[in-house]
Amino acid sequence: MKKILILAYRFPPNNETGAFRPLSWAENMKELGYYPVVVSRHWNTNGGNSVGQLIQPSKEQEIKHEKLENYEVFYLPFKGNVRTRTFTPKEGLKRMWYRVLYYLEQFLEYSGIYQVSMYYFMYKFVLNHLKENKYDKVIITAAPYELFQLGYLIKKKFNIDWIADYRDPWTNRTDATYKNYFPYSIIWNLEKKAEKKWVKSAHLITNTSYWLTDRIKSYIPHSNAATIFNGYFEKDETFLNSIPRVENQKVFTILYNGNLFSDQPINWFVDALKNLIPKYKNQIHIQVQFAGITYIPSTFQRMKQLIQGWEENFILMDRMNKNSYLELQRQADCLLLVDYLKENGMVVSKVFDYILSPTPILVFPNHDGSVTKLLKSTGHGVFANNQNEVQLQLEELINKKLNKKESNLVFNFEAVNSYSRKEQTKTLVKAIINSN
Repeated sequence: MKKILILAYRFPPNNETGAFRPLSWAENMKELGYYPVVVSRHWNTNGGNSVGQLIQPSKEQEIKHEKLENYEVFYLPFKGNVRTRTFTPKEGLKRMWYRVLYYLEQFLEYSGIYQVSMYYFMYKFVLNHLKENKYDKVIITAAPYELFQLGYLIKKKFNIDWIADYRDPWTNRTDATYKNYFPYSIIWNLEKKAEKKWVKSAHLITNTSYWLTDRIKSYIPHSNAATIFNGYFEKDETFLNSIPRVENQKVFTILYNGNLFSDQPINWFVDALKNLIPKYKNQIHIQVQFAGITYIPSTFQRMKQLIQGWEENFILMDRMNKNSYLELQRQADCLLLVDYLKENGMVVSKVFDYILSPTPILVFPNHDGSVTKLLKSTGHGVFANNQNEVQLQLEELINKKLNKKESNLVFNFEAVNSYSRKEQTKTLVKAIINSN
């Protein structure tokens, strides 16, 4: 059996979205002819994407080698570097010094001096590990994109083909306005050159949407590129289907899962409901559940301001385990997907959980892009282009429930099955084989 090394900075027990992509490969590759060995780091908590949590030294300072049924994992101790140890969330001289060190580290790292990187511990372990262990392929899933330099070095030192896996765009991000400001404008130019140099050495480029495939190929010409969606775990589908659905004609429940960013027009939805709630007050209670919205303080505060005075209808919820979330999803009458004002072409992970339910998914604004095509293929999509259309679509869904009428949507669960994590791993392995 061939061996494949997967370098994943985020990997369970970390529970950020990016951790589950390499986990699905690790769980499914063995039966497809590749034995996975994962290299990650120890985490003090299950997740967290704040700067403080990402750079905090791990409590465990020994290498842990864990062998499971289908794969094995090396968990490395994380100590950080001079820059990370100066971090403070409070503004002041220490925070200013942290920024100086950050820019210096970025400048040196994108110039090829990887020894200063906060990820050097992974470089050191992997380069030594490869001296004594043979692998057929290496996958590096990013962010952090700085680890693509490690792929470049692996190819150069050991002549092992490596796969550059993008979960998001890197220097070609549409929202990277910071690149226009000094001193990051200088670093950003180095970063662009580094990306092209490092990724050109990759044997295969993979990513999470067709849009991203085209975008990357537009500035890094590459003959081998493949789209591997994040997908859903089969165990989640099994659990969801085991939950009995309780019909409640007195409540119309709308569910949103996850964070919201400033360029996602959630105000369209909130304002539309502020018009509908009084209209239907004597017929049905409209309730909106925002699962996990309290996780990012800035998002939580934004939502609190938007719903002020309407707290009876809008429930802001903490993060929860997956099964608790799926129980909410099973009872929802409508699932909410808020896209960005400017299309970025990405297919967010929550989409794959959403499509497990025979429940309408309200999408706005509709760019007729990757998400629209996916939801049209599965039959889940209800689309709107502005606040008025959001209100009209919601009104139609509410009236159908009041009149006990079935949705007009025709769900295609054969199409849904193609987006399972297992099926997407098959697509990845096929892309690796075809790229040889």
